[in-house]
Amino acid sequence: MTAGEAKVKGFLDKEIIRRVIRSHIKEVKFCYESELVRKPDLYGRVTIQFTITPQGGVSSSAVQSSTLGDAKVEGCIARAVQRWSFPAPDNGGV
Repeated sequence: MTAGEAKVKGFLDKEIIRRVIRSHIKEVKFCYESELVRKPDLYGRVTIQFTITPQGGVSSSAVQSSTLGDAKVEGCIARAVQRWSFPAPDNGGV
């Protein structure tokens, strides 16, 4: 599993976002590996779009695109991202 490219529209450094994502990668793997037991041929790429609030929380998280074709895994990942915390963006931006 690899973290994709971060597209930032605000005042939080991409590298900080990458570090937070990497620190939570086990949650993403859990979502995938839980379903992999039932579907051994499951593979693909899931892209999640999320918004970081001025306080550093995640206000929204949704599947932007996926080649996985498994709504259970995709939803699990989106819900996991919703629980993450980031440093507050500079100047209170989103």
